[in-house]
Amino acid sequence: MLRFANSEAFDISGWKELESLSQNGLSLVGHRFIAIADCPQLVSLETEEERLQLDKIPGVESLEIRDCERLNRLPQILHAFPFITRIKLGNCPGLVCFAKRNFPPALKELEICDCENLQYLVDGNVNNKSMTSNTCLLERLDISSCPSLIWLSSRGDICNRLQHLQIESGSKLRSLFLNSKLPVMLKRLVILDCPLLECIAQNFYETVDLESIRISNAENIKSLPRGMDKLCHLQEIEVDGCLK
Repeated sequence: MLRFANSEAFDISGWKELESLSQNGLSLVGHRFIAIADCPQLVSLETEEERLQLDKIPGVESLEIRDCERLNRLPQILHAFPFITRIKLGNCPGLVCFAKRNFPPALKELEICDCENLQYLVDGNVNNKSMTSNTCLLERLDISSCPSLIWLSSRGDICNRLQHLQIESGSKLRSLFLNSKLPVMLKRLVILDCPLLECIAQNFYETVDLESIRISNAENIKSLPRGMDKLCHLQEIEVDGCLK
């Protein structure tokens, strides 16, 4: 099905032979809301030539992609999309990482589920000096059923505005952030079914706004972070199947 409700909405589903948008004269440019589903042959949303057209960065605000088994990358200039606030990815086993450089500057919500080969969100091998906590507006991050996920980021401060973090069914996840720090504005932390996770963070000293903590079936965690007594806004804490 191909549907353009108006010039702002772009909706494709069930296009079994579609390998790229440009092969059929389609483009992200000019649409605010993008939804692509059940296109098993789709490899990329852009061609080599389109990657060079940085002056035509689209005004996309919402991007949803699901059931695209061969999709192996998102647009290389995704980090430069100025208006996108919400991204949802589901059942895209070809994806190994979410972004090569950084999160889009206006992105507030990111949900990823059933991406079995996703290893990390941002490629830690890319040297990007602009990747700082001040350039990331992400407030909500939900990741579920991504069994290859190793860690979220090589840094802990690229998402300092993050308020809701939920990770579920990460069978290979060993750490959240390699510097063992949580985003300082975090309010809700949910970790479910991550059996290899060893450490949430070293301490809670900088995350004093935490209101809710739920940790279940993370049996490799040896102890909770120091500074629980500093969480003056904490309303609920639930821990089970943990503390080896």
